[in-house]
Amino acid sequence: SLLVWLAVRSPWGRVLRAVREDEDAARSLGKNAVSYKMQGIVLGGVMGALAGMILTIDANFVNSTYCFAQVTCYCYTVVILGGRARVMGPIVGAVVFWFLFQLVDGIVRQAIGAGWISESLLAPSDIGAVQNAVVGIGLLLLVVFRPQGILGRRAELLLDER
Repeated sequence: SLLVWLAVRSPWGRVLRAVREDEDAARSLGKNAVSYKMQGIVLGGVMGALAGMILTIDANFVNSTYCFAQVTCYCYTVVILGGRARVMGPIVGAVVFWFLFQLVDGIVRQAIGAGWISESLLAPSDIGAVQNAVVGIGLLLLVVFRPQGILGRRAELLLDER
């Protein structure tokens, strides 16, 4: 994340931010917006490929069924939760997401164990579905009430008044 932080504060990162905020203004300053967007996409792809290689090394195998839609949904939730366009956003989002995910798991398991929730109503094997439902409801509430995420700034999401 230090390299990303340095890249964001470099002249190249400032141009990328300018292109993100107002592409026409960046073009009027002589910057090739398409080239900078392509560079950002390629850099993001390289970072994603490196993360995939680390995940594959950790798992010691590659299989097409290893990655599925639920993982993608969790990744989007982490990014939205932490705050888009923030270097530390995904890190904070991942920590908060993991904490809440484990909290829901513990609360539901204790409620089933204490008899507050009948096993005929909710089996221990169905806790994953409850976790996913809570994540979905939480993501919905987050997008409605705080779309910029935990670390995001509301001013960046406001539409320009042209």
